[in-house]
Amino acid sequence: MPSTAILPANIPNSILMGAADTLYGVKLTYAPYMMLHFPVLGILKTVALIAIVCWFCPEPMPLNKADTGALGPMSPDEKRLSLILGGSLLLYVTDSLHGISPAWIALGAGILCLLPPIGMIPIKTLSQKLNFVSLIYIAGILSIGAVVADSGLGEAISAKFLGIAHLTPGDTMTNVAAVTAIDFVLTTLTGVTGAPAVLTPVAGHLAEATGLPILTVLMIEVIAFSTVLLPYASPPTLIGLQMGGVKTEPATKMLLALGLVTLLVLFPIDYAWWRLLGYLP
Repeated sequence: MPSTAILPANIPNSILMGAADTLYGVKLTYAPYMMLHFPVLGILKTVALIAIVCWFCPEPMPLNKADTGALGPMSPDEKRLSLILGGSLLLYVTDSLHGISPAWIALGAGILCLLPPIGMIPIKTLSQKLNFVSLIYIAGILSIGAVVADSGLGEAISAKFLGIAHLTPGDTMTNVAAVTAIDFVLTTLTGVTGAPAVLTPVAGHLAEATGLPILTVLMIEVIAFSTVLLPYASPPTLIGLQMGGVKTEPATKMLLALGLVTLLVLFPIDYAWWRLLGYLP
């Protein structure tokens, strides 16, 4: 969840980045995105997450430190990977200077790792073990935004929620709370991964109804899809619970508690932080 505060460390914010550029011409960059989200949704949410996990799922037995042994010198593969990752991070934090999107940087780093001359991944692995299912899944998720925008579904969804919320320009706090609530509902229905593909086409209508800048409405999405209210909404969370042997009931209570902390504690802090940075009038 906290990784959604870093671009492009997670699938949802990568989808948001591509959809925002395609639909509205809004280009998200690494440093401003991190400055806006990481202090609250990254650092403070990590603290809250650790505290809630320890409260709901305590470990009754003391943990024994594993014997990792002495670490030897870095292998050639480790050195090459370190250079690729270090170069990528450098390009991320300086994207406001060179103008290259974090998505292109991530794609370039991935291609470098896959190139046979680099030697990071054996050719047999590419031909026999590459998971094409995940690639098709991500491509399908990315296409949802275009379908929602072009089919008129986005207008229908936004009209329905706008009719319920009765948003009016000028009341910033109420409008931000209403847009956040709408995003939370849609994220719970669509799942975290598919949320930005559905929310982003609707953002234009919400911005028009509230008078908020389109960038602000787009960034409110991050608050929603960085919070998992139910286990099924996040495939990585669901898989992690299964691998860890955590039952659904305590996991659901834990996630709902984190959602409550996000809404009652982190959201007001985030609101004040955004006003300080000038994202809210």
